[in-house]
Amino acid sequence: MKHLRTADFVVAGYRVHKDGAGVGSLLLGLYDSDAVLHHVGVASSFDAKTRARFAEELALLCADALADHPWADWGEPTAHGEGGAVSTCPAPRAVGTRRRT
Repeated sequence: MKHLRTADFVVAGYRVHKDGAGVGSLLLGLYDSDAVLHHVGVASSFDAKTRARFAEELALLCADALADHPWADWGEPTAHGEGGAVSTCPAPRAVGTRRRT
């Protein structure tokens, strides 16, 4: 018997797949009782079709995604060591994180 635990995560950003095509992993977060968003892990291992679909869907949320984003510093090149490339939607890409009320 395995324990089953579920949670509603915020997809707070994503990283591009290592081959440069589509989403490689989703950055997951949870809000605490003080409305602070905490990184709790990633979701990955998507097939090529899903990676491409996620990239299309998330691209719509990418514009100005770092404005007021609680993890905005993750979008800075220095946050990822040498070679941390930044594009029009910084890496890792941030997506809107509006808290549900």
